[in-house]
Amino acid sequence: MVLILLTITFLGCTEELDLDLNSSDPQVVVEANISSSEGTQVLLTSSVNFDDDNDFPVVTLADVTIEVSDGNTYNLPEMSPGRYEMESLICEPSKSYDLEIQTGSKLITARCVVPTQVPFDSLIVEKIEGETAGGPGGGFGNGTQYRIKVQYNDPAGQPNYYRFVVFKNGSFESSTIFDDRLSDGQVNTNTLLSFGINLSSGDSLEVKMQCIDENVYDYYNSFGNLFGGPTNASTPANPYTNLNGTKLGYFSAHTSESKSQIIPN
Repeated sequence: MVLILLTITFLGCTEELDLDLNSSDPQVVVEANISSSEGTQVLLTSSVNFDDDNDFPVVTLADVTIEVSDGNTYNLPEMSPGRYEMESLICEPSKSYDLEIQTGSKLITARCVVPTQVPFDSLIVEKIEGETAGGPGGGFGNGTQYRIKVQYNDPAGQPNYYRFVVFKNGSFESSTIFDDRLSDGQVNTNTLLSFGINLSSGDSLEVKMQCIDENVYDYYNSFGNLFGGPTNASTPANPYTNLNGTKLGYFSAHTSESKSQIIPN
Protein backbone atom coordinates (compact mmCIF):
# COMPACT_ATOMS: atom_id res chain seq x y z
CA MET A 1 0.00 0.00 0.00
CA VAL A 2 1.22 3.47 -0.79
CA LEU A 3 0.95 6.27 1.73
CA ILE A 4 0.19 9.68 0.18
CA LEU A 5 -0.31 12.74 2.38
CA LEU A 6 -2.16 15.80 1.06
CA THR A 7 -4.05 18.69 2.66
CA ILE A 8 -7.07 19.23 0.45
CA THR A 9 -10.75 20.17 0.60
CA PHE A 10 -13.26 18.47 -1.69
CA LEU A 11 -16.56 19.45 -3.26
CA GLY A 12 -18.46 16.94 -5.39
CA CYS A 13 -18.13 13.20 -5.79
CA THR A 14 -16.61 10.74 -8.21
CA GLU A 15 -16.49 7.03 -8.87
CA GLU A 16 -13.90 5.02 -6.92
CA LEU A 17 -11.14 3.00 -8.55
CA ASP A 18 -10.56 -0.11 -6.41
CA LEU A 19 -6.97 -1.33 -6.49
CA ASP A 20 -4.98 -4.04 -4.76
CA LEU A 21 -3.16 -2.06 -2.10
CA ASN A 22 -1.24 -5.09 -0.81
CA SER A 23 0.74 -5.75 -3.97
CA SER A 24 4.51 -5.64 -3.45
CA ASP A 25 5.06 -4.73 -7.10
CA PRO A 26 6.37 -1.14 -6.94
CA GLN A 27 4.60 1.46 -9.02
CA VAL A 28 6.07 4.59 -10.59
CA VAL A 29 4.40 7.60 -8.95
CA VAL A 30 3.98 10.50 -11.39
CA GLU A 31 3.34 14.16 -10.49
CA ALA A 32 3.29 15.94 -13.85
CA ASN A 33 2.22 19.54 -14.38
CA ILE A 34 2.24 21.94 -17.32
CA SER A 35 1.16 25.45 -16.38
CA SER A 36 0.31 28.45 -18.51
CA SER A 37 2.64 30.55 -16.35
CA GLU A 38 5.10 28.27 -14.53
CA GLY A 39 6.46 25.89 -17.15
CA THR A 40 6.63 22.10 -16.97
CA GLN A 41 7.66 19.86 -14.06
CA VAL A 42 7.51 16.06 -13.82
CA LEU A 43 8.42 14.35 -10.53
CA LEU A 44 9.00 10.58 -10.58
CA THR A 45 9.24 8.38 -7.50
CA SER A 46 8.65 4.72 -6.73
CA SER A 47 5.98 3.42 -4.36
CA VAL A 48 6.79 1.44 -1.22
CA ASN A 49 4.82 -1.11 0.79
CA PHE A 50 2.69 0.07 3.69
CA ASP A 51 5.04 -1.32 6.35
CA ASP A 52 8.16 0.22 4.77
CA ASP A 53 9.63 3.56 5.75
CA ASN A 54 8.01 6.56 4.06
CA ASP A 55 11.11 7.13 1.96
CA PHE A 56 10.04 7.06 -1.67
CA PRO A 57 12.97 6.32 -4.01
CA VAL A 58 13.31 8.72 -6.92
CA VAL A 59 13.17 7.39 -10.48
CA THR A 60 16.23 8.58 -12.37
CA LEU A 61 17.44 8.35 -15.98
CA ALA A 62 13.89 8.23 -17.38
CA ASP A 63 13.09 9.43 -20.89
CA VAL A 64 10.34 12.06 -20.46
CA THR A 65 8.75 13.71 -23.50
CA ILE A 66 5.84 16.08 -24.11
CA GLU A 67 4.15 16.21 -27.52
CA VAL A 68 1.90 19.19 -28.26
CA SER A 69 -1.06 19.09 -30.64
CA ASP A 70 0.73 21.67 -32.83
CA GLY A 71 3.25 18.95 -33.71
CA ASN A 72 6.16 20.02 -31.50
CA THR A 73 7.84 17.47 -29.21
CA TYR A 74 10.00 18.34 -26.20
CA ASN A 75 12.43 16.16 -24.22
CA LEU A 76 12.53 17.16 -20.56
CA PRO A 77 16.02 17.13 -18.98
CA GLU A 78 16.54 15.65 -15.51
CA MET A 79 17.45 18.75 -13.51
CA SER A 80 17.91 16.85 -10.23
CA PRO A 81 17.32 13.19 -9.28
CA GLY A 82 13.74 12.32 -10.20
CA ARG A 83 12.85 15.89 -11.26
CA TYR A 84 12.40 16.61 -14.97
CA GLU A 85 11.75 20.24 -15.92
CA MET A 86 11.47 22.71 -18.76
CA GLU A 87 10.65 26.21 -17.55
CA SER A 88 10.16 27.54 -21.09
CA LEU A 89 7.46 24.97 -21.96
CA ILE A 90 4.14 26.55 -20.99
CA CYS A 91 0.71 25.37 -22.06
CA GLU A 92 -1.97 27.18 -24.05
CA PRO A 93 -5.77 26.86 -23.74
CA SER A 94 -7.50 24.36 -26.05
CA LYS A 95 -4.24 22.60 -27.01
CA SER A 96 -3.70 18.96 -26.06
CA TYR A 97 -0.50 17.67 -24.47
CA ASP A 98 0.70 14.05 -24.57
CA LEU A 99 3.05 12.84 -21.85
CA GLU A 100 5.28 9.81 -22.40
CA ILE A 101 7.61 8.39 -19.77
CA GLN A 102 9.94 5.48 -20.51
CA THR A 103 11.78 4.06 -17.52
CA GLY A 104 13.33 0.64 -17.94
CA SER A 105 10.64 -1.60 -19.42
CA LYS A 106 7.80 0.60 -18.16
CA LEU A 107 5.95 2.93 -20.53
CA ILE A 108 3.61 5.51 -18.98
CA THR A 109 1.39 7.75 -21.11
CA ALA A 110 -1.33 10.35 -20.60
CA ARG A 111 -3.14 13.10 -22.51
CA CYS A 112 -4.52 16.34 -21.13
CA VAL A 113 -6.40 19.15 -22.89
CA VAL A 114 -5.98 22.63 -21.45
CA PRO A 115 -9.33 24.24 -20.53
CA THR A 116 -10.29 27.80 -21.39
CA GLN A 117 -8.92 30.21 -18.81
CA VAL A 118 -11.46 31.79 -16.46
CA PRO A 119 -10.24 35.12 -14.99
CA PHE A 120 -9.45 35.23 -11.26
CA ASP A 121 -11.44 38.31 -10.28
CA SER A 122 -10.82 38.79 -6.56
CA LEU A 123 -8.98 37.43 -3.53
CA ILE A 124 -10.87 38.30 -0.34
CA VAL A 125 -9.18 38.02 3.07
CA GLU A 126 -11.57 38.49 6.02
CA LYS A 127 -10.55 38.72 9.67
CA ILE A 128 -12.65 36.33 11.75
CA GLU A 129 -14.26 38.09 14.69
CA GLY A 130 -15.75 36.29 17.67
CA GLU A 131 -15.28 32.75 16.34
CA THR A 132 -13.28 29.84 17.64
CA ALA A 133 -10.10 29.03 15.73
CA GLY A 134 -9.22 25.55 14.59
CA GLY A 135 -10.74 22.97 12.29
CA PRO A 136 -9.66 22.15 8.73
CA GLY A 137 -7.27 24.78 7.46
CA GLY A 138 -7.24 26.51 10.83
CA GLY A 139 -5.34 25.58 13.93
CA PHE A 140 -4.03 27.36 16.97
CA GLY A 141 -0.94 29.43 17.57
CA ASN A 142 0.29 32.96 17.10
CA GLY A 143 -1.54 35.32 14.79
CA THR A 144 -5.10 36.28 13.97
CA GLN A 145 -7.59 34.04 12.22
CA TYR A 146 -8.56 34.97 8.65
CA ARG A 147 -11.07 33.47 6.25
CA ILE A 148 -9.96 33.17 2.60
CA LYS A 149 -12.46 33.67 -0.26
CA VAL A 150 -12.11 33.80 -4.04
CA GLN A 151 -14.39 35.33 -6.65
CA TYR A 152 -14.70 34.50 -10.35
CA ASN A 153 -17.38 34.55 -13.07
CA ASP A 154 -18.09 31.03 -14.34
CA PRO A 155 -18.78 30.86 -18.11
CA ALA A 156 -22.29 29.65 -18.96
CA GLY A 157 -23.07 26.55 -20.96
CA GLN A 158 -19.84 24.60 -20.48
CA PRO A 159 -18.47 22.39 -17.70
CA ASN A 160 -15.66 24.00 -15.71
CA TYR A 161 -13.37 22.63 -13.04
CA TYR A 162 -11.20 24.66 -10.69
CA ARG A 163 -8.39 24.13 -8.21
CA PHE A 164 -7.24 26.84 -5.78
CA VAL A 165 -3.88 26.45 -4.03
CA VAL A 166 -3.05 28.52 -0.93
CA PHE A 167 0.49 29.46 0.10
CA LYS A 168 1.54 31.25 3.28
CA ASN A 169 4.98 32.90 3.15
CA GLY A 170 5.81 30.69 0.18
CA SER A 171 4.84 27.41 1.86
CA PHE A 172 1.90 25.27 0.78
CA GLU A 173 -1.14 25.46 3.08
CA SER A 174 -4.02 23.73 1.29
CA SER A 175 -5.83 23.20 -1.98
CA THR A 176 -9.54 23.23 -2.76
CA ILE A 177 -11.43 22.05 -5.85
CA PHE A 178 -14.78 23.17 -7.28
CA ASP A 179 -16.95 22.31 -10.25
CA ASP A 180 -19.84 24.35 -11.70
CA ARG A 181 -22.66 21.82 -11.67
CA LEU A 182 -24.68 24.04 -9.34
CA SER A 183 -23.20 27.40 -10.35
CA ASP A 184 -22.98 27.37 -14.15
CA GLY A 185 -22.82 30.91 -15.54
CA GLN A 186 -22.85 32.53 -12.11
CA VAL A 187 -20.53 34.86 -10.25
CA ASN A 188 -18.95 32.58 -7.64
CA THR A 189 -17.69 33.70 -4.24
CA ASN A 190 -16.25 30.57 -2.64
CA THR A 191 -14.61 30.08 0.73
CA LEU A 192 -11.32 28.17 0.68
CA LEU A 193 -10.50 28.09 4.39
CA SER A 194 -13.82 28.35 6.20
CA PHE A 195 -12.25 27.70 9.62
CA GLY A 196 -9.57 30.27 9.06
CA ILE A 197 -5.81 30.44 8.84
CA ASN A 198 -3.43 32.01 11.34
CA LEU A 199 -1.82 35.13 9.85
CA SER A 200 0.32 37.84 11.39
CA SER A 201 1.25 41.33 10.26
CA GLY A 202 3.65 41.11 7.33
CA ASP A 203 2.70 37.57 6.31
CA SER A 204 2.42 36.96 2.57
CA LEU A 205 -0.64 35.11 1.33
CA GLU A 206 -0.77 33.80 -2.25
CA VAL A 207 -3.62 31.95 -3.96
CA LYS A 208 -3.23 30.28 -7.34
CA MET A 209 -6.34 29.66 -9.44
CA GLN A 210 -5.98 26.71 -11.81
CA CYS A 211 -8.51 25.80 -14.50
CA ILE A 212 -8.16 22.02 -14.73
CA ASP A 213 -9.77 19.37 -16.91
CA GLU A 214 -12.35 16.85 -15.69
CA ASN A 215 -9.89 13.96 -15.34
CA VAL A 216 -7.59 16.00 -13.13
CA TYR A 217 -10.59 17.12 -11.07
CA ASP A 218 -11.54 13.45 -10.63
CA TYR A 219 -7.99 12.69 -9.46
CA TYR A 220 -8.08 15.31 -6.70
CA ASN A 221 -11.69 14.55 -5.82
CA SER A 222 -10.90 10.85 -5.37
CA PHE A 223 -8.83 11.70 -2.29
CA GLY A 224 -12.19 12.27 -0.59
CA ASN A 225 -12.63 8.50 -0.87
CA LEU A 226 -9.02 7.74 0.06
CA PHE A 227 -9.18 9.69 3.33
CA GLY A 228 -12.92 9.46 4.03
CA GLY A 229 -13.59 13.05 2.99
CA PRO A 230 -16.55 15.08 4.24
CA THR A 231 -18.88 14.04 1.39
CA ASN A 232 -18.04 10.34 1.40
CA ALA A 233 -18.42 7.69 4.10
CA SER A 234 -17.26 4.72 2.03
CA THR A 235 -14.27 2.48 2.60
CA PRO A 236 -11.02 4.23 1.57
CA ALA A 237 -9.61 3.32 -1.85
CA ASN A 238 -6.69 4.35 -4.01
CA PRO A 239 -7.15 7.60 -5.92
CA TYR A 240 -8.29 7.80 -9.52
CA THR A 241 -5.55 8.38 -12.12
CA ASN A 242 -5.54 9.67 -15.70
CA LEU A 243 -2.29 7.81 -16.45
CA ASN A 244 -1.81 4.64 -18.49
CA GLY A 245 0.93 2.26 -17.38
CA THR A 246 0.91 3.06 -13.67
CA LYS A 247 -1.75 3.24 -10.96
CA LEU A 248 -0.50 6.25 -9.00
CA GLY A 249 -0.27 9.90 -9.95
CA TYR A 250 -1.65 12.38 -12.46
CA PHE A 251 -0.85 14.58 -15.46
CA SER A 252 -2.31 18.10 -15.42
CA ALA A 253 -2.09 20.72 -18.16
CA HIS A 254 -3.82 23.79 -16.72
CA THR A 255 -4.06 27.55 -16.79
CA SER A 256 -2.80 29.38 -13.72
CA GLU A 257 -3.35 32.87 -12.33
CA SER A 258 -2.17 34.14 -8.93
CA LYS A 259 -3.25 36.84 -6.52
CA SER A 260 -1.38 37.87 -3.38
CA GLN A 261 -1.88 40.00 -0.29
CA ILE A 262 0.42 41.16 2.49
CA ILE A 263 -1.31 41.16 5.88
CA PRO A 264 -1.27 44.76 7.19
CA ASN A 265 -0.48 45.99 10.69
